[in-house]
Amino acid sequence: LVMVAENLPVVQGAASIVLTPNVMEYRRLCAAVGLASDGQPPTPPADAARALSDALGGVVVCLKGATDGIASAHGSHLCGERGTPRRSGGLGDVLAGTLGAVAAWLQPAPPDGVGRGGFRLH
Repeated sequence: LVMVAENLPVVQGAASIVLTPNVMEYRRLCAAVGLASDGQPPTPPADAARALSDALGGVVVCLKGATDGIASAHGSHLCGERGTPRRSGGLGDVLAGTLGAVAAWLQPAPPDGVGRGGFRLH
């Protein structure tokens, strides 16, 4: 997300992009788009995620924390499902990979059945 904060045009307005910042990454992104951040964990998380999503033109933002805030141009949601008391390293990578797989599955099949990467849909 450092690259995103330094190159905002890469993601601005791209509703198919999902960003999964933790609190520190969220603060960095807020600074890059000119949103005020008081240094405290953003509350409520869904509103914080929505503000960042709006500032970036509708990208999906999943703000990770004790309660996750998820937002896009279509609305926002809180996810307070109980998990581990402390998230171990790498769970954000698992989240990003899972979201990427789901997003790919949701893409409509092209008429010829051949995906963009040359793979064939069965």
